[in-house]
Amino acid sequence: MINFADIVLLGLVGLFAVFGFLNGFRKSLVSLIGFTLSLVIAVFAARLTTRALMSVDFFGNLVAGRDGWSIYSFIHRFLVSELDNITVLQMRDAYYYGGEPAVAALFQSPQLNLGWIFMAVTYPLVRSAAVNPMFLNSGLVTARDLFALELSYGVAIFIVGVLLFIAVRIIVACISLALKTKNKKKNFFGRIFGAGLSAARGVLYAAVILSLFTFMSGLAFMNRPMEEVRNSAIVAPLSRGTSAVTELVLRGRVDDRRFEMLLEVSGFDNQIHHL
Repeated sequence: MINFADIVLLGLVGLFAVFGFLNGFRKSLVSLIGFTLSLVIAVFAARLTTRALMSVDFFGNLVAGRDGWSIYSFIHRFLVSELDNITVLQMRDAYYYGGEPAVAALFQSPQLNLGWIFMAVTYPLVRSAAVNPMFLNSGLVTARDLFALELSYGVAIFIVGVLLFIAVRIIVACISLALKTKNKKKNFFGRIFGAGLSAARGVLYAAVILSLFTFMSGLAFMNRPMEEVRNSAIVAPLSRGTSAVTELVLRGRVDDRRFEMLLEVSGFDNQIHHL
């Protein structure tokens, strides 16, 4: 059944389609190519750029510092408090005795009542950290500490990706203006094709917004919006696809150096647990 989330998506796509109809085929095609190029570059360059910036003290503290305001402290504050009921030592013991399924089982306890959002969206994003020996043997105390630290890095990647996207969009727009030729008269069929291309761009914009929702899904105030997304007829399939892509981009290859940098910047490497 169509709900409010579906109506918003249809309104967004419809608005883009109207602009595409007015702009015609050629301008809509250039806009779609520019947007797609910017998105691809941002996705593939964001991880490498973020990792390089983590070596800069200001940026590292802004992402994972525990003193003063940081992305880590913000996420830690708004993550569901039930995560404090699971210690990192419990996660470590579960991992060494039962592997990844045993760690996941800790969070599926009915007593915790973490909900479907956590297990379906948030946990997949932090799974690589939840079973990483470096994190499990560090000075991290509770699951909320661990997940806030990992998610802070994910949010940093997202923010860097957005900035890269904006930078590439500006460059593409400048090139488009430089190559701009006198507009020819737009025929009806050109306007129809332009509306279709712009509608596709609207869907891509919606996917980017849903990826932001994925990053924020573990925060308590996102429960209601995510419930609306889950119960939608049109947005739900798009959200599942976006979540899968976001998880792939965020997790990627296991990178122990990334974990080491996060622990060092946050100060959680000061007390190491040994078996």
